[in-house]
Amino acid sequence: MSKFCPFCGEELVESAKFCKNCGEKLEVNTFKEDNRINPTQGYNPPQIKKSHNLALIAGYICAFLIPIFGIIIGIYLVSRKDSDTAKRHGKYVIAVSFFITFLSFLAQIRFM
Repeated sequence: MSKFCPFCGEELVESAKFCKNCGEKLEVNTFKEDNRINPTQGYNPPQIKKSHNLALIAGYICAFLIPIFGIIIGIYLVSRKDSDTAKRHGKYVIAVSFFITFLSFLAQIRFM
């Protein structure tokens, strides 16, 4: 008898410890004998939460040192649909970048 993954329905070899399709760890008692997932039911892979920490850090650093890059990174962060934190910090990075740009223009005018 063939064994199938209880998570995605992929056919497995008898000695499999992990599913070759979805990568889930297979316990000895979790096999479903000849019982594939119903195709109409569909398979929803686990959602991986993406981290935008590197872009956040780079955005804040660029906002102070090179404001135009800070604006670009801020726009990137605001456009992320998978993270409300990235959107919020993207707005802050853009605001800080514009503020630093404004201060640099004021400094140039004052010292002219």
